[in-house]
Amino acid sequence: MSHIVILGAGVVGLTIALESHKRGFKPVIIARDLPQDSDSTGFASPWAGCLWHPFDHEGTTLGSQCDKETFLKLGELSKEIPDLLKRIDVVDLSKDPLNANEMWYNELVGGMREVAASSSKPLPGDFAHGLEWSTYIWDAPRYIRYLGEQVKSKHIPIFKKRLSSLDEAYDLAALESTFAHMDHVDLVINAMGLGSRSLLGVEDPQVYPAKGQTVLVKAPGVERCYMDIGSSFIPGPDDEPYPTIYIVPRPGTSGEVILGGTFLPNDYTPFPDPAQARRILQSAIKIEPKLVKSSSANKNPTWEDIEVISHNVGLRPCREGGPRIELEHRVLGQGWLGPRVHERLVGKKVGVVHAYGFGPAGYQQSLAAARRALDLAEDFCQSRKTH
Repeated sequence: MSHIVILGAGVVGLTIALESHKRGFKPVIIARDLPQDSDSTGFASPWAGCLWHPFDHEGTTLGSQCDKETFLKLGELSKEIPDLLKRIDVVDLSKDPLNANEMWYNELVGGMREVAASSSKPLPGDFAHGLEWSTYIWDAPRYIRYLGEQVKSKHIPIFKKRLSSLDEAYDLAALESTFAHMDHVDLVINAMGLGSRSLLGVEDPQVYPAKGQTVLVKAPGVERCYMDIGSSFIPGPDDEPYPTIYIVPRPGTSGEVILGGTFLPNDYTPFPDPAQARRILQSAIKIEPKLVKSSSANKNPTWEDIEVISHNVGLRPCREGGPRIELEHRVLGQGWLGPRVHERLVGKKVGVVHAYGFGPAGYQQSLAAARRALDLAEDFCQSRKTH
């Protein structure tokens, strides 16, 4: 099968690389950030919460279709890597009534139970209504490293490079001496996420960052997830952000819990906001007192007693209109900006499969995104053979 170049080594790019290898392609990964670069704020994947929780309430969009397709594969995957991915109970909380039948994923997850606060049985955080169901959680940084190890074990080449134009990706010989014998590749898969806004040849103005701030804490007593869904967690790029709160324990034995969060469109600042951190901690302890280990010496713990490990910031790679998964036919050497391709490549007809714009849903849509992207890749390669 053909060599293909995959741009991006986040959860989507790595999953695509592994799926392409399984299908017989010869993938090469080129990325600014590699799986071990967990401190890069612009590298969204290591900073995720993360749990499977649809953000689209319609159930008919490409994103929700990817949610569903990925969910159906997580049970089997969780058996293979139980310390990185597992099923867990979650409680959605709201000030307003919630109707399980209005959630398109109600049957998919095995049913949801509506609960309402009463004087004898209040809900956490003084919320009035809730939905109880079960979902999946990942240990995001360890899962990314796991995918990176899988890539390495399959001898998939991965190079740390920052490209300024899409055209550059087709000339492997110029990018890396290892491929000096190759003329060019015919197909690139663009999984660059936020980079798709500025990469010459893509330059998608619908792509925008959404700053996410979380607090990683030590709280081994927390055994379920909580999420405030009283308003849309994903405002548009010009909307006012909603001060949400979520609590997501990590799988495995670390006892770590992610507390969030923020969704701040078009905010590129890479530093935690102390006021947001305080809000997150204060809101979280009201919902889950087990964030503080009980002791006889501290009978009335406060948010200041939570054992904080780190404050984190990541930029979610969002896109107005939702994710983009599509094949585009291109001709090399048509752009006036950026590095010029070698004259031997000018006028070559090539393809690019775009797979980006997943925002906060990269993990929960990654398996479906990879399948769909590779289906398009196979269609492209087949069409080249028949012409």
